[in-house]
Amino acid sequence: MKVTIPLAGDLALVIDDRSGRGLDDRCGRNAGAARGDGDPAPRDPVAQPRPTERGYPTGRRYPTGRLQRGLLLLDGGQELAEEGVGFGVPVLKRGVQTVFPGAMELTVQSAGPDWEVTAAYRMDLVERLAGREGRSLRPRLLYAVKDSLAAAHRRVPALRGPLTAASSALRRRFGWVTTFEQTELVAIVPVTYSARAGGGRVSVAVDLSDVPAGITEIVLMNELGAHHFDRYADSAGAALSGAEIGTWDEVTAPSASFASHRRRVSFTLAQAPAARLSRGRELIGSRLAWAGFGYSLAPGPPSFTYEVRIERTGVAPSSVLLIYPFFRRSLDRSRFRFPPLGPAYIAASLRKAGHAVRLLDCTFLSRGQALELALAAAADVVGIYCMATMLDDCLWFTRQLRGHCDLLVVGGPLPTCRPEAFLDDVDVIVRGEGEQTMLGVLAAHESGADMRAVPGVVCRTAPGAAAAGSPRAFAPDLDAIPNPARDLLPNASYIRHGRRRDGRAVTTVMSTRGCPFACDFCSNVVFGSSYRVRSPGNVVDEIQEALALGYDHIAFADDVFTLRRERVAQICDEIERRGLRFTWECLGRVDALDHATALAMKRAGCTTVFF
Repeated sequence: MKVTIPLAGDLALVIDDRSGRGLDDRCGRNAGAARGDGDPAPRDPVAQPRPTERGYPTGRRYPTGRLQRGLLLLDGGQELAEEGVGFGVPVLKRGVQTVFPGAMELTVQSAGPDWEVTAAYRMDLVERLAGREGRSLRPRLLYAVKDSLAAAHRRVPALRGPLTAASSALRRRFGWVTTFEQTELVAIVPVTYSARAGGGRVSVAVDLSDVPAGITEIVLMNELGAHHFDRYADSAGAALSGAEIGTWDEVTAPSASFASHRRRVSFTLAQAPAARLSRGRELIGSRLAWAGFGYSLAPGPPSFTYEVRIERTGVAPSSVLLIYPFFRRSLDRSRFRFPPLGPAYIAASLRKAGHAVRLLDCTFLSRGQALELALAAAADVVGIYCMATMLDDCLWFTRQLRGHCDLLVVGGPLPTCRPEAFLDDVDVIVRGEGEQTMLGVLAAHESGADMRAVPGVVCRTAPGAAAAGSPRAFAPDLDAIPNPARDLLPNASYIRHGRRRDGRAVTTVMSTRGCPFACDFCSNVVFGSSYRVRSPGNVVDEIQEALALGYDHIAFADDVFTLRRERVAQICDEIERRGLRFTWECLGRVDALDHATALAMKRAGCTTVFF
């Protein structure tokens, strides 16, 4: 039987008593999951679930499809649960062992707009491990250890990382996978859902009167899909997104919500007497895609009741992931391994405008690690920086992330020169300086305006076809641009790398943009020939920010730092006035440097000038 309850607008709830039957047993559920099944899945960051025609995969296409699911949310007919089990699904703990529902029987009563659906969940599935040949492993000691570690994983956050890594290593070594096997019927747990058609509130009443002796904990799960529900907020003021949410952390606020920025819908639960409310969200490849809450309570009360509130939300600023797709080779000997300023400048401007921004610098990561982090961010918009040497990695990212975000954007020197190289793989190409253009792209995306009206972009209109906006004028006041968001970069890795290679920790600062010269060997497509400067105080402010992070050597990234000698002297004077002690280097021209300026630069810490 399948029952659909219409809510306000095009939202609806659906429950189907067939959702736990006849499906693949295999499961890769993570030990930290709210369901508490206690076995970290081997992470496979490259094999991703392919989006269905209408969105992300439904629960039946995930490995956990063997579990009986509860009340699921639909938006415009699209199921938003993914791997989540839905609302009001019971799980029983028997010591450290977990018992799951494998089936249900439904009864329905409807009187006008009022619906009452009772699902009698059959608690008859337990977890097992299977080897490569597909047969379940039987040693009791193995399961006692595994379940104990799973409980520790759930209750002690500090142990989650090491335990997950150890479990994944064992799985890879021995080829273990998780299965759900039917066992004796432990209990039947009736759950009654009451809702009014056209409304947004669901009452969940759980009958616990027949829970047998030996059950040590009862958990009521309320989960939907992690791709959809990527933001958490509570009545105490917490606002988290992505990995910040955690995998199974207690909620202490009176009420809390998960929201979907893309779908503009949220669900909210409140604290309930005699129960502990926890939150979680995991998104790992094709195995884990859940976000939601769980109530945990001890046996004893004959019933437990709570309410789920479902409502439309306002338009929130898009979440953004910026990617710097450089992967350092093992034999890399280049001294020019500095934190990327371009993406950090974009991140700072977007964050100032209220967007949730992450920056993924791949310099010290493998492809698999970087893709796993990119998918876990679950950002609405992904922007990828690209230079000529990064083209293959940039396009690899676009093809892996297509379907996992709402908008794919590329920018940097190569897209500015050759936008046609990206037309088949991205939605928008940003040319030239990116701060204001990216703000315009996000504003158009959120409002549904014509992207072609944004200055500085090239938009794909059809495969291989594009339309270009008007050119964007260069930013006239560089002091008005926020300093790069260095806190989003892997500074510790850059500092270790620099000190190990050169005995110093190097980062870059850009005090000017553009160059008025037209040397045959140089390309300045992003900043052009207009020479724009930052004030000396503004430059030294950024230097102090970098020094506070642990850097001790600054490489000025200006095309020609020494062009205006009076300004160079002012920067040197400001460095000395503040008593800053560091070394630095810059680019110059032989016709733009004199003896007095060179002496001032030396006194302020300059060690090298490249001509």
